[in-house]
Amino acid sequence: MERVLARDLEEYCSANTTPTSIPPDLQLFFSAAPESISLSKYVERLVEYTGCSDSVFIVALIYLHRAQVARRELALTHTNCHRLFSASLYLASKYVDDIVFDGDHYAAVFGIDLYELLEMERRLLRVLNWNLFVEDETYTKYDRGLRNCPHDIETD
Repeated sequence: MERVLARDLEEYCSANTTPTSIPPDLQLFFSAAPESISLSKYVERLVEYTGCSDSVFIVALIYLHRAQVARRELALTHTNCHRLFSASLYLASKYVDDIVFDGDHYAAVFGIDLYELLEMERRLLRVLNWNLFVEDETYTKYDRGLRNCPHDIETD
């Protein structure tokens, strides 16, 4: 699943360009330049060191799509994908998994400091209007999409 996820993230990023004007409340999600680690290596790193279940990765992808629908400036690009996916994964891990690492661990894995992680969490929660619940039907659609036909996933 991680290869398909990384490939899909890469395709989403390649289809978009960084907005010329980024609202102040979203600037934290953007880097000045694309990250030096490839998305495939980054997703590999997240799988290896976060201990997150596949369910968490699927829910993180759902949150990512919801954020893009809520704020078009958050369309995935090479300057925001790592940070935005990290924030989505952090939220999903706290919401889905029973046992999670502390914020310091996630921040180290994500390559950011704890303050940035907590601030991204806060801002992403606002973008998502605090709606972290995922309907079974939506989850199943994304799960099947990632496992069987990754290009059939539509934004909910």
